[in-house]
Amino acid sequence: MINITFGIIGNYCCFKNIVYNGSYATNFSETYDPSIVTMGGNSGWTYFPDMAIIAAVNHINQSPHILPGVHVNLKRFTDCGHYDPSANSDYAGNSGGYASAVTAHDIIEVHKDVVAIVGNQYSSAAKGLNEILSTNKIPVCMASTGSPRFSDRNKYQLIFRTITNHYPRSTLLLLKKWNVRRAAAIYQKDDDYGTLACKAFHKQCEANDIQLVANIGVQTNFDDAAAGWAHQTLLQTDARYITVFGQIQFIDDVLAAVTKLGIFGRKYVWIAANFADTNPRAFTYMNGLIIGETDFMPNNQNLLDNITTLAQYDFGPDFQTYAHDFAVAGFYDCTMLLALGLSQLASQNPEKLAERGFQDEMNFTLFQNLEYSGLIAPGFMTLDAFGDRQSRIAFQSFSGDYLNRTTFAMSSDDYSSIVEYNYSAPAFFGGGTIPPADGSITVITMYYSLKTIEGPIVLSLGISGTLAGFVCLFFLVRYKQEKSVMSASPVDMILFCMASVLIYISLFFNIGIPTCTSCKARISTLTIGVTMLLPPLIIKNAMLAWLFRQNHRLQKKCIDQIWNRVRLLVYGPVCAAACTFLVWVCYARIRPIQLLHGDSAYFQCHVVRDHVRVPTIVLAFNVLIVLVLLVTALFTYRIENTDLNETSKIGFVAVSVIGGFCLVQILSQAPDSMTDFKIDIIVWVANTFILFTVMGVPIINWYQSRTRLPLKHIEPTRRSSVASVQTHNGYRETTHHVVSKYNYIQLNKTSIRCIFQIHARMKLASPWFTATASLHSSGDRKAWVAFTNPTTAWCFPISESFGFVVEGTTATLDLKPFSINQTLVLEFEDADEAQEFEQEFISALGTIQRCDESI
Repeated sequence: MINITFGIIGNYCCFKNIVYNGSYATNFSETYDPSIVTMGGNSGWTYFPDMAIIAAVNHINQSPHILPGVHVNLKRFTDCGHYDPSANSDYAGNSGGYASAVTAHDIIEVHKDVVAIVGNQYSSAAKGLNEILSTNKIPVCMASTGSPRFSDRNKYQLIFRTITNHYPRSTLLLLKKWNVRRAAAIYQKDDDYGTLACKAFHKQCEANDIQLVANIGVQTNFDDAAAGWAHQTLLQTDARYITVFGQIQFIDDVLAAVTKLGIFGRKYVWIAANFADTNPRAFTYMNGLIIGETDFMPNNQNLLDNITTLAQYDFGPDFQTYAHDFAVAGFYDCTMLLALGLSQLASQNPEKLAERGFQDEMNFTLFQNLEYSGLIAPGFMTLDAFGDRQSRIAFQSFSGDYLNRTTFAMSSDDYSSIVEYNYSAPAFFGGGTIPPADGSITVITMYYSLKTIEGPIVLSLGISGTLAGFVCLFFLVRYKQEKSVMSASPVDMILFCMASVLIYISLFFNIGIPTCTSCKARISTLTIGVTMLLPPLIIKNAMLAWLFRQNHRLQKKCIDQIWNRVRLLVYGPVCAAACTFLVWVCYARIRPIQLLHGDSAYFQCHVVRDHVRVPTIVLAFNVLIVLVLLVTALFTYRIENTDLNETSKIGFVAVSVIGGFCLVQILSQAPDSMTDFKIDIIVWVANTFILFTVMGVPIINWYQSRTRLPLKHIEPTRRSSVASVQTHNGYRETTHHVVSKYNYIQLNKTSIRCIFQIHARMKLASPWFTATASLHSSGDRKAWVAFTNPTTAWCFPISESFGFVVEGTTATLDLKPFSINQTLVLEFEDADEAQEFEQEFISALGTIQRCDESI
């Protein structure tokens, strides 16, 4: 078994139990001791990554596939000197000289069994040390050292990281997404990472026409005067978007000091170009703080369990959060990448590897594409050409409630664009969703009021639709004894009209500034109205289809019982769905949010996602209702009674519902300030068309039938004959009235059944009817044409001067000469059939007239 050694460089000056030999640190205890290690101090930042590295080395040594025949040992080196009680809270990487002079010498010259390093250091302490190690061909992997300098392949050829060098670019992505043109930066000017990251950010802003109105450098241990100067600078420049570059503790100190002076609230956006402090001075000033995380999906539960076992300590429910911020998954992955990369050399000659014999062959590409599935994120871990992990950035915002945060955006892998953005997520102070103005513009919030054009239009649509619905309800109640109303199933049609009125009422809740109550009212009235709209049509037409299929006469009482059972069967699930949705709306987190569109913002009712999928279930239920309605149409198609056959009516309704839903979905994909207004128009048009089709046309036809001028009454022609009746008193004259001969001819040579429509006044047409045609005469040159089917007969007067006029495939009979304001229109298959019918009609009329003359 060949032994090789991995070194760990960290802040071991924080541990009072460590024994030092130069920078070489021994007597490290895996068992957690709260008197030695604190979660929020440098000791915690050193201890937990160390435990992750131990877990990784244990896995490597136990695996027969990673480094077969090789055993990995660990050595620890301090980069900040011997134990210092103040280092746990005060140390911030100001030991670059010690690290370069002592730590580098010990690793290179004294501990020559160390072939690779896992670095857990501040950027300032690591810059010289890592350059020396890289020059001496010792690979170093880091998981929390973020300075952009380490992406320089010329100075740091063998340095790579399981984090990304993303902060300058990711911050710029957000500013561009929010259309920010003015920003400010505060940086830790005595820190390598803070200085270089801010410099890179400045260049990025200049290249993208973003003005950096304030670039404030502050020492690590700044005083109140420095905080006041930063505060005044931000006020004078009217900076609203402020990014802080530096170490975690520095960022927390800046936030605490400057926000306390007033740079805090809804018009400001603070961005931390680093991890957030796991033990801040307070959580209130973290409200709306934005960070960019690469470790947004760590798969590290097994690792945490392993660390807990090694530490022999229960770290509590917050351990996942702390471990995430300590980058324990990243340090585990660092160790695995080093082992997998070196395995390529160990397979050639493990002894040579242990003696640093492969130093001339050491190359960054050994660790670049190893197809290793890391813990830090799903999929293979890939290093870019600069040695940094290539990964998407998850942008998160703190709520101010402990360390709770919300992910609201995601970048592409190369940080060139934002590929996902949740416009309804609470990304800003106080749960805001609209980016505040950057000081150069004023964002105008748009909504529909009575002072805008859209408000009165929506109000008019709602009032007119609601009145139309109530007119239909009044008609059904007032004339419920009418034969035409009774045949239309008034109970079901009343429910239909009430559902239509609910949909119209939903329009009123879109006027004014939206509130939680108005959003809930709008969603509930619209959804329940749509859910209740179609079932009455299903019940009515399904029962009619069933009745016309019966071969025997049914009693009215039996029909009513069956009808009520069908209503219970249909309305039961519908009412259950509506009530369930109503209850869900009452308890759901529905609130108005503001979305940015150009220089203006608009409101949109938003449902905060939860685990209850009631809206999806109700949507599926409504889809089922539409399908059942279409199936019902297949059965009503066979009803021969044209007055009761509503197949075409069902088709119009289904097309309106489906078309309206599709248009609403299309508009919702690209929302703007006019989206809700356009949706209101679509809802009104679709609902009005359905209401007019189902109730409007029958009401108009009924009204016209009540006001139509009657046909002139035709008295039968009588001829008197005188007969002598002999009585014993003489003669008496007796008169006998005899009705003249009645004639008719069936018009069935061209077509057995005719298709026709009646055009009344106001240019409104009746439905299409099918019936048999016949010509009639009373024997006194009075003639009429009749169309009959099993339930109805239509009669229209004719004469020699006024008959059918054929145009194309139609034959028209104008009844105005007979003082009837109607037109009869017959439709034929083609023009030849129409001509044949005209000839048949003329021939039959001539025959009847000759018969009349012969009487």
